[in-house]
Amino acid sequence: MESSVPPEIPPVAADTSARTGVPHFDPPNILWYFGAIAATIASYAVISEVGSEHRGLWIFIVALAFCGGAAGLSAFALRFRCWVPGGVMATSAVVLFTAVVIGFEHLIGVWPKGSIDPFQDFCGVPFSLAALTILAALVAFWLVRFGFLMLPVAAATEAAVQFLLPVLVNHPSADAHFDALLITGGAFVVTGMLLDARRQRAPAFWWHVIGLFAIAVGLAYYVARGAIESLLPIQSPHHSTWAWVTMIVIGVALVISSFVVRRATWAGFGVAGIYAPALHYVNDWSGAWHFPLLMVFVGVGLVFAGAILDVIGGTWPQRLARPVLRQSPPPPPPE
Repeated sequence: MESSVPPEIPPVAADTSARTGVPHFDPPNILWYFGAIAATIASYAVISEVGSEHRGLWIFIVALAFCGGAAGLSAFALRFRCWVPGGVMATSAVVLFTAVVIGFEHLIGVWPKGSIDPFQDFCGVPFSLAALTILAALVAFWLVRFGFLMLPVAAATEAAVQFLLPVLVNHPSADAHFDALLITGGAFVVTGMLLDARRQRAPAFWWHVIGLFAIAVGLAYYVARGAIESLLPIQSPHHSTWAWVTMIVIGVALVISSFVVRRATWAGFGVAGIYAPALHYVNDWSGAWHFPLLMVFVGVGLVFAGAILDVIGGTWPQRLARPVLRQSPPPPPPE
């Protein structure tokens, strides 16, 4: 007769299979992600070759077939509790849903006939396209609960803000668009931090990535504009010093804070934010062969900085981190 008390189970290594729902940096996950992304891009290439005759009927049919196929593969994988392949294919279905909407808008005759610039004049068609993509991704996330679905949500939200900007600013300039990029990037990082506070680490990752990338692109624009205008014969009122200084400040803050919030994404963008201004100023202050030699010391310095932070990283972040951001203790063993 079997005992009613369950036998003691020895500790085992964490499950890294597709059934855990947590992606890991291993060959299966790389193949799943890369394969889904490559198939999605190839699907769009096929859709782009379909003509818009018959009011976009064939665009709609082909896009619907690809979108339905991705959704079917996702449902099939989830049926066998393979969460990572199912979630990745659900994301592909959402991205392909955008092509379905384009075909449908061609079909009902609302797609603009002539050339439009939605970044200069508001047009409801591209804005509605972004809004429907956000809605589809949120619905899919509610069904699947897979963090990768936050990537199309964040990207479509950024596009929607850019399409909406002409409503707030009449014929917005490039400066206005990149200012909006900086603002939304900061808002996305805050969104990621709020998700982190609710222990939604996987969905928060993509808000951090898109937000920090938007901030990096916005600052890079002002740096490039200042460099180009410095070559012009006329005296330009614009300077890029503030952008370089902002990069350094944000980079240092990200590297230090990455230990507190346990985000390697912050550390990656932070190191880039420190290195790029260092590269710029060392180039200004040094000669031809001095420049690469000095950058050798900068790179070695970053290695030493990482070693120092690794030594002290196990003590002070725990005192600074909010309790909600700390890892919860393991549950007690069953009695």
